[in-house]
Amino acid sequence: WWMLSTLWPTQRRAIEWMLYLFLVSPAFLQQVFAATYVQHFLIFPFFFISCASMMLVVRNTVSHNNTKQKNIALYFLSLIAEIVHVFSMEYFWGFEFIRPYLIWKSLPASLEKNKRLQKTLLIWLPYLVVFISAIIWRFKFAHIAEEDPNSLRLFTEFFAAPLQTILSFGTIVV
Repeated sequence: WWMLSTLWPTQRRAIEWMLYLFLVSPAFLQQVFAATYVQHFLIFPFFFISCASMMLVVRNTVSHNNTKQKNIALYFLSLIAEIVHVFSMEYFWGFEFIRPYLIWKSLPASLEKNKRLQKTLLIWLPYLVVFISAIIWRFKFAHIAEEDPNSLRLFTEFFAAPLQTILSFGTIVV
């Protein structure tokens, strides 16, 4: 709610309906397995906190609404939430590409397009650095200590020894 109301401050009724639809949406039917998805449920709000506080900083800076200390606190909240979000799991990394749109919408529409694009990219830069750092960390430095439990073992074994793999798989199934 906070992120959406920051993005569209005049659309309270539409935001309420979005949230009602989200609550009853049949898109995710595995709530009964909540323990399996607890990491997802805990990490996803950090993305929303990061984006909402970032949009408030952008709006406050443009309109000179809040004190400098409050904007600095919101900015650090936004970056810390971003760090927690991207370094905890890579499942929601794709959402980071929504951030430039949110920045663009938070800037005044009266700005010239080139100036607005320049400000959008400049504001997005620290978040992009955090995001790229997470990618580098994940693929360069964070090695799994044990064998990957989600490897394609059956698939690769099938090409090495098809008959033995089918028999082995059959005994597992039975």
